[in-house]
Amino acid sequence: MAYVVLAAELFTAFWFVNYILLISGFVKEGEKAAFPRKDPLVRFFIANAKWAIVVGLTTVYAGTVVYVYGLAG
Repeated sequence: MAYVVLAAELFTAFWFVNYILLISGFVKEGEKAAFPRKDPLVRFFIANAKWAIVVGLTTVYAGTVVYVYGLAG
């Protein structure tokens, strides 16, 4: 079970970094091309990244608590 928790934490970290890179890329391209930030695709990725941050941090903290205190069995 501990391997499942560690795998989930690694996946969450990858997901978190991926969304951050996507958002920074979209914002930089938008500023370079005078692209409005109200574009639905940009808003979609920014909204998803906010949820990714919340879910990612919650998963990492919960997984760490489970692993440290041996609640995984």
